[in-house]
Amino acid sequence: MPRRGHRRHASLIPRLEDLLDRHAERTPDAPAVDGGARTATFAEVARRSSAIAAALQREDLPAESVVALDLPAGPDLVAAMVGVLRAGLAFLPLNREAPATRRHDLLRRAAARVVIDTGLLEEIDPDASHRRVDHPPGRLAYVIFTSGSTGEPKGVMVERGSLDAMLAAHEPMGLRPGDRYLVFAPPHFDGFLVDTFVPLAAGACAVMLPRHDIMPGPDLAATLTARAITFATLPPAALALLPRRPYPALRGILTAGDRIPAALAAEWSARVEAFHNSYGPTEATVAATFGTYEPGMPQNHVGAPLPGVRVHIVDDRGEPVADGRPGEILIGGPGVARGYLDDPPLTAARFVPDPFGAEPGARLYRSGDLGSWRPDGTIAFHGRCDDELKVRGVRIHPAEIETVLLGTGELREAAVVAAGEGADVRLVAFAVPHDEAAADGGTADRLRRAIGDALPRAYLPQEIRFADALPIASTGKVDRIELARQAALRDRLPAREDGASLEARIADAWTRVLENPVDPGTPRSFFELGGQSLTAVKVVGLLAEEFGVTMRYIDFFRNATVAGLAAWIKDRSENV
Repeated sequence: MPRRGHRRHASLIPRLEDLLDRHAERTPDAPAVDGGARTATFAEVARRSSAIAAALQREDLPAESVVALDLPAGPDLVAAMVGVLRAGLAFLPLNREAPATRRHDLLRRAAARVVIDTGLLEEIDPDASHRRVDHPPGRLAYVIFTSGSTGEPKGVMVERGSLDAMLAAHEPMGLRPGDRYLVFAPPHFDGFLVDTFVPLAAGACAVMLPRHDIMPGPDLAATLTARAITFATLPPAALALLPRRPYPALRGILTAGDRIPAALAAEWSARVEAFHNSYGPTEATVAATFGTYEPGMPQNHVGAPLPGVRVHIVDDRGEPVADGRPGEILIGGPGVARGYLDDPPLTAARFVPDPFGAEPGARLYRSGDLGSWRPDGTIAFHGRCDDELKVRGVRIHPAEIETVLLGTGELREAAVVAAGEGADVRLVAFAVPHDEAAADGGTADRLRRAIGDALPRAYLPQEIRFADALPIASTGKVDRIELARQAALRDRLPAREDGASLEARIADAWTRVLENPVDPGTPRSFFELGGQSLTAVKVVGLLAEEFGVTMRYIDFFRNATVAGLAAWIKDRSENV
């Protein structure tokens, strides 16, 4: 039998824009979106979204047309999302930091009819009002692209009914007017929708700030205090980097995106009123389960099904497993997405008829995740059934990176695996060149540039290892278990010499965080060498301690070469 949460009838679930309008009428001057430089009230967001909807309605676009949003996180982006929904269209949030080729490809694949950017918003009549239309629950609401196993990103299509059901399902979080919810996820992640729409639906304020203000570590800690944040969704890796000090306003934390270490869960469940965990893929409208941590719970606890959600855990034959036995997690209910954009075969493979339910046409999403039932009806999460990796909360299919590497023409084979855990996880690419003798640092540089030109920064491997061949398992496929074992074997790092130069001391800090030797004379930036935002935070801490300086992430980001950091430190430290 499936386990399920209490279900509210679809006709009783209010729409996001109706909730927004209700708050705009009752508390028009209450803050709805704090964008750092500008805060918009509920009345302002309601008016702005209505004006955007009116402009879109004048275009007379076909129903379910996709409208791309090329806007920074802030009041205008939120108003644009709601405006698109009011107009009965679907929004596609773009990653503004992605390479231009990637952005253009997603626009082409989504067949976006309109791209809303800052310039277009300036042309919209702010006093216009939209024509109200009752949109059916099956109307497309948004498209989010996630990593794909075929080497191409997958466009997940989510309907209005699924979005509204997701908002209703999060009522147990207990948000209320006056709460300030930190938006940690970037706009092109589906987690942004929870961080933004859930507080708006409750009459609370969504706080979205520049990335450098919410970098895990001292910057995030300062923001939690200065902005009086009461709730936040944070991945375990970010939570682990928060300084252990009081956060007076903070009363709730929701973790998502990865398993949380038991010690970290125990610590934070004692520090805040409500410490929750959530699990759910994009294909299940962000969240499928929800739970509250209690002492003694295991680190892979992800709670029980949300209201209306049906969860089955099955074996290889599709039969339900006994409690405690791992199997694939299948998800049903109103949150199940329509499918993948222009990919009927993959949609048919992952969104399957529900053989367990009596509801006609009901479907289940095959998550590819392993889980097991606990005696209390909650779920323990055990990882992936396939090759998908999760790096600091980002879903990454190795095939996407491997496709780019092989597309350079320099390699015969390529495979990407992950090594490490939590905040220390890193991507390692194994590359088999046509001519191993000719492979050198220049080859690695070209491969990194190719990845950086085609994929988001999170996909850049921290290490590229050359080999004459890839190991083969008994199945005849690449032995990724062996590659992961090899990736975990780290070369012994050279000890720093006494009396080393400033540049050598900086390079030593990079070396220890990146776990690869760094030449003090390299002109390449920390991020070009495979560094990520969370590893940069570690370097910031090392340099601050080494040289007795106060360094923020934004300082590191603006001076992210050895020479640049050396010059910055010389101006501020006597310990050089």
